[in-house]
Amino acid sequence: PRQARGQSRLAGPRRAIEQKMPERLAAFSRRIDYDIQPLDDIALADGLHTLAMQYQQVNRREEAERAIRDALAILDRYPQSEALMRISVRTTALKLVALRGDWAASEAFGRQNLDERRALLGPDDVRLAVDWNNLAATYLRRGRFGLAEAAYGEASRLMALDPKAPESRQAWLRAGRSVSYAGLGRYDEAERE
Repeated sequence: PRQARGQSRLAGPRRAIEQKMPERLAAFSRRIDYDIQPLDDIALADGLHTLAMQYQQVNRREEAERAIRDALAILDRYPQSEALMRISVRTTALKLVALRGDWAASEAFGRQNLDERRALLGPDDVRLAVDWNNLAATYLRRGRFGLAEAAYGEASRLMALDPKAPESRQAWLRAGRSVSYAGLGRYDEAERE
């Protein structure tokens, strides 16, 4: 009974609030039109990237690719200051085009990421391992086993420079390298890897 009385006491004010809500939302919306400045480019690009990842998760690839193209178009206007964000957006682009089997585009995005991150951080930065790995996986899918083996080897070399890197990452790299060796007909090396 006490709980029922408490609920009934709130029912009147709650109803009044709900009735006034459309009016308040309309007023708030009008204020937004005048008071809030447009989002800056970088925030917009970041939002588009997040949207693309959400679209990807629900298998709306066309929308995801459109959001990625728009984000990259914005980020390309900031070649120096937004390099790492551009690399992150391109990594998502690489995955999206790979999902539709466009390995040439996937390779192009992977190469751009590697080149830009290497220019930004130097050739021996551990963070390049992810780009080498992505490029190696693309080479492997394209049947370019020699390039895949070399890229997996470079990813493994860089990953070994990081004392905090889990051994499981090296295991994945060795597995990719093993498949590359098998593709080259170098079965003894594939088995050792």
